[in-house]
Formats: sequence, structure tokens, C-alpha cells
Amino acid sequence: MPELPEVEVVRRGLAKTLTGKSFDYTRLSNWKKLPDLARVADKPVLGVSRYGKNLFIDLGKYYLVSHLGMSGFYFKTDSLKGIKHGHLAVKYANKKWLVYCDPRRFGNFKLVKKRLVPEIAKERITEGVDHLMLGPDALVGFFNNRKAAILLAERFEENSPKMAVKTALLDQTCISGIGNIYASEILFRAAISPFKPIGELTAKQIAKLADFIPRVMLAAIESKGTTIKGANKYRTVGGKTGSFTNLLEAYGRDGQVCIRCKALGKKAPKIKRVVQNQRATYYCPRCQK
Repeated sequence: MPELPEVEVVRRGLAKTLTGKSFDYTRLSNWKKLPDLARVADKPVLGVSRYGKNLFIDLGKYYLVSHLGMSGFYFKTDSLKGIKHGHLAVKYANKKWLVYCDPRRFGNFKLVKKRLVPEIAKERITEGVDHLMLGPDALVGFFNNRKAAILLAERFEENSPKMAVKTALLDQTCISGIGNIYASEILFRAAISPFKPIGELTAKQIAKLADFIPRVMLAAIESKGTTIKGANKYRTVGGKTGSFTNLLEAYGRDGQVCIRCKALGKKAPKIKRVVQNQRATYYCPRCQK
């Protein structure tokens, strides 16, 4: 599933392509998750924002909210012929369209009145439609925030102290935007066990988490996200793959020596893969405490 970095890269592509253009759309399927868009037909696109894993296409009085789900993606094309799994096309120039495809159909669209959605840049969305009940954005809420550790501690306090820290990071009502890949990466770089109950985290560990959350998000955005062969089909709007795959330190490295412990030589432990709450978790059994 595309996570915050991938969605942010897509947002930038959408903003560059659509901002200032008319919302001249064509439905490519009868997909029930795509709402009636007649009321925003030909309205100017004022911009594209993001919160967590949600995209907000600004159409004046409304946001068209797009969630990519497991396999949703946008791409540019010169023709609408022969498109598989296409659901929505927006014409942005003569014989040029931006198309949304979703083979598995786990994505979602909502047309929401702006007054129902608080300012996108705020720390937390607490109003509006059900799938917008989100915790602080993992980038906006934590980047360059002197009170980031306090914010994170407050979010953890709203959950059971017995909840595993990785589970808490994946809870979108706790923190919005982190998925399975980046949860493993954040915890590895912070040297925290994914199984550690949040009630047992020290103040120092919470501070490290609050520091590494935006650092990992930004590093992944700079690399245009993560594309893993056979696991996800993520591409940028321009059709390129993400290269953060080459910078992963834990995720997908099961059976390989931990890069932090490699100085131990033959005694250096290898990254382990286990199933935690039905999701793959990658960690070092020695250095993540």
C-alpha cells in the first residue's frame, strides 16, 4: 500500500499537472466508490493537498478526497483506449489525460464540502467523513516541531499501554501516514523493538521516535518513495519507480546481517522476519530494545 512518502510524491505530481486547469473529467467505469462529480465538472483545480495517506484535490467549495488503497495509482496518457482497471480520467491538455487506475479496487474517493474538513495543515483532523478521523500527520505534525516528543507521548497515552509500539505506529487514528514498510524502518533506526509495549517506552525512546518519524518520511520522499518488486506497483505520476528501496535498512532484509551490528563479525545477528498482527515485521533481535 502506498504510504505517506509515496502519496506525497503523487501529490506533487498531481499538483503540477492539474493546478490551474479545469476539472474536465470522464468516468471510465461504473465503480461505486467514485461519487457523482457533476457538481464540480469544469471547476478550476485550485491545488492538491495531502494529509496522511489522503489526497485533497481542491475544487473550490469541495475537496475530492482520494485514497489510493492497496493498488491505486495515477498516470499520464495521450489516449484513453485500452486502459485496464481505469476509473477516472481528467483532461489537462489537448489529447492528454491524467488517469486513476485501481486493479484491486481498495482505493476510495469522497466529494467533501470544505467546511466539513479543517485546515489541511493543522495537526489533527477530527471532523468530517469517517475515514478522515486521523491522528497527527507523520510529516507535518512532527517535522521541525520542538514539542514533537510531547505530541507523540500524548498520542500513545490515548491507547492501551500494552499495545506494541509498531501496532501504535500503524494506527492511523494515532499517527497518520505510516504504513508497514516505514514502521519497520523507523523502529530499526530508533533501535526500538517493534514488540515493546508503548507503556514501557522511556522518554528518551519516545524522543528518538519523534525524531526518526519525519526523518524517514523526508528521506523516502527525496527518493520518490519505495517500489518493491512483486510487492507493490507504486509508480510516480510520471511513471517512475521509487528508489528508497535501495536505502532500506530493515524491511525486506530478513536473513541479512544487521548493518548496525556487522562490526561483530561472525557473531553479528541477522535481520528477522516475523508476522505481527498479520503484517510482516523486520527487526534485529540484538540492537532493537
